[in-house]
Amino acid sequence: MPRIDPLPASRAGLGTRLALRYATRRYRQLPEPLGIWAHNPAVFWTWSVAESGVQYTWRHLPPTIASLVQVRVASRIGCEWCLDFGSLLATRAGVTEAQLRDLHRWPDSDAFDETESLALAYADTMTDTPPTVGDDLVEGLLESFTPAQLVELTALIALENQRSRFNAALGITAQGFTSGACALPAQEVSAPA
Repeated sequence: MPRIDPLPASRAGLGTRLALRYATRRYRQLPEPLGIWAHNPAVFWTWSVAESGVQYTWRHLPPTIASLVQVRVASRIGCEWCLDFGSLLATRAGVTEAQLRDLHRWPDSDAFDETESLALAYADTMTDTPPTVGDDLVEGLLESFTPAQLVELTALIALENQRSRFNAALGITAQGFTSGACALPAQEVSAPA
């Protein structure tokens, strides 16, 4: 149960009501964070437009890598909602059940190739507080990713940190979006620097 109830649609402005109705139709239920953002129309529209921009224009990374790093950040932060919803989106993007199952222990799993492992190490080190990203890791990333891809990867990891921390702070929990494999919260692991 979230710490703030979603805004009832009857109290939202017309544009927000229409956007909430669209999201409900698209995902078969209203994603709770949107209903909570709706309490502040400026936050709702700024974040909704930004999320739409990310979804429709960020195309430099393979979808599986983009999904893996986002779910990994949610796992590290412990955002139940992001793990639930992110696992649904990740499976749609081609992430395997084995990868979702092993994401919390990725350094010890053979479910990830070298490029995926580099991206996951980057997600872990960016999510550390304070961040622990090392020069060697970035050099390795630049051997596998173009500068445009690395910028997108960095932005996705930063964005998921924002999402997961917002949802965790307000107690937004899983809504049951995932019926199959779902990533687990992270256990303490050491990522390569």
